[in-house]
Amino acid sequence: MTKLFRIALLTFLAGTFPLSARAASISIASSSSSSFDIYWSLLVNGTQLSAVGAFDVTVADGYAEFAVTLTNNTVASANERVHALGFNSDPNGKSLSMLDSGDYFQALGLDQRFAGYQTIDICAWSSNQCAGGAQGSNLPGGGGSDSFAFRLLGDFSSGITLSNFVAKFQGDLGSYEFGGTTDRPTSTPEPSSVILLLTGAAAVLIRTRRRRPA
Repeated sequence: MTKLFRIALLTFLAGTFPLSARAASISIASSSSSSFDIYWSLLVNGTQLSAVGAFDVTVADGYAEFAVTLTNNTVASANERVHALGFNSDPNGKSLSMLDSGDYFQALGLDQRFAGYQTIDICAWSSNQCAGGAQGSNLPGGGGSDSFAFRLLGDFSSGITLSNFVAKFQGDLGSYEFGGTTDRPTSTPEPSSVILLLTGAAAVLIRTRRRRPA
C-alpha cells in the first residue's frame, strides 16, 4: 500500500467514523441570557434517530426561564417519535411552572425517572409520564416541531449550569434514551456504502502490488 493511498484511506475513514462528540455543558451567569442548540443522533439498524433542540435561556437571581423548540428530524417512515427530553441543573431548582405549553409537550417535572439515567433534574414530556407514554401523542419525525416555555424557580444568583441533555425516542424501532451534544452530528453512511468503499480499497491495493516491479 502506497503512502499516498494510506493517507487518503485514513482521511476518508476519519470522516466516515467520527470520534464521539463531547457531552453538552452550558453555563449561564445571573442577569444574562444564552441561546444554544442541542443535537441528538443515534444510528439504529440503518436508521438515524435525529433531533435538535433550540434553547433560549434567561437567568435572574430567583429564576431561570426556558423557551425550547424541539424538532424531530428522523425520517418519517421509521415512525420513531420523541416522547421526552430532560437535563440537569446546578444548582437544583425548587419548582417548575409551564409558561406556554406546546402541542405535544405539555407536562413538566423535577427529579423524574428517565430510563437509563435513573433520575433527571428537569423533564418535559408529551403524555403520561417522563419515563414513557402513548406513542401516538409523541412528536413525529420528518421535521415535526414543537415549542414550549417554562420557568424554574431557585437561587441562581451565582448563575446556572445545565448538563446531561437526554432525549427519549419511542416507536416502531423500539425505545431509545441517549444524550445530546452541542456538536452538529455528521451523517453516517449506509453499511452498503462502507462495504463498497472497502472493496474498492482492496482492489486498488491489489492492482498496486501487481504493478510493483520485481
